[in-house]
Amino acid sequence: MAVVTREQRELSCLLTNEELADASNLLASKTMELVELEDRKSVVAKEYKAKIDAMAAANAVTARKINSKSELRQVTCEWAFCWETGKKTLYRTDTDEKIVEDFIKDFESQRHFEDLQKEQEAKAGESELPTGAPPKMPDPGPPQLMEPQKMIDGTCTEIPPDATGPENG
Repeated sequence: MAVVTREQRELSCLLTNEELADASNLLASKTMELVELEDRKSVVAKEYKAKIDAMAAANAVTARKINSKSELRQVTCEWAFCWETGKKTLYRTDTDEKIVEDFIKDFESQRHFEDLQKEQEAKAGESELPTGAPPKMPDPGPPQLMEPQKMIDGTCTEIPPDATGPENG
């Protein structure tokens, strides 16, 4: 008599139309899940890249401050007008350092003339200054390096050459 034994093996089997449709639906669903996961991964990666880039930029700004031992800030400055020489100088109010020196512009001379005229009218009741515009100053051209001057008590004062070092502006 023949003895029969049974065992299980994985062998290729043709899918039914129903099994094929179920597998197709499962693949489509899992493919969409994979795309969504990759999209979320991309969004999170971009968010972290933006955070990393922002931190790197902040670190670069701080490193520049440390390296240069300075930073740009808003500083109050004042113009000092020397009407006798026709020059104006811009000073920092925190350090009295001279920032720039330039020639007085025509509109500034006109405004000064009008202010003087109003002041005279207020004192005398009637202006003793001519009613016409002040004489037009020649165009000085671009700003030039000039001898350092400082406004002291409303008058222009030459600064001695030995006092114009970096600490005196």
